[in-house]
Amino acid sequence: MIQLSFSAQQILHQLEDQVLKLRPEHFRAKSEIMSGASVGQHVRHIIEFFTCLLQGYKSGNVNYDLRAHDTLIENDIELAIAQIRMLQDFLNTAPLSKNLILETAYHHQDDTWLPVETTFDRELAYCIDHAIHHMAMIKMGLRSVAPDVVPEPGFGVAFSTLRHKKQSVTEE
Repeated sequence: MIQLSFSAQQILHQLEDQVLKLRPEHFRAKSEIMSGASVGQHVRHIIEFFTCLLQGYKSGNVNYDLRAHDTLIENDIELAIAQIRMLQDFLNTAPLSKNLILETAYHHQDDTWLPVETTFDRELAYCIDHAIHHMAMIKMGLRSVAPDVVPEPGFGVAFSTLRHKKQSVTEE
């Protein structure tokens, strides 16, 4: 659990650092590379998945479909940073793993929730992978909306890819 919590905090710290480098117009600018979405929308999406998990930790039920879609977060850098820091604070308490129920619906015309047994650890791993995926999209989008803002080399790169690259270099 400690490794997962540390990894999640690391990802959120990378996201925070990147957002702090942006001007508001970069944060809100729509990019064709990101299918017309903005960096702020992807940041909000990442924040809301972690927030759903935090709420699920407290209630016992996680439902990513019922996230807030809070447009204030996607348009306000300071609010996004505050939300990221709140999530980091939660993870700093190193919550113990616990059993949860994931409520999900996999049909576009039926919103009957399918209960799936899961754990906080499993869902935290999912949120980490999900965040990395969206951070990769943010990195691509930044090339069009803020070409002068260059993300850190590991931003939006899976931990397994980073390990593989490091191993490949040491083997040469």
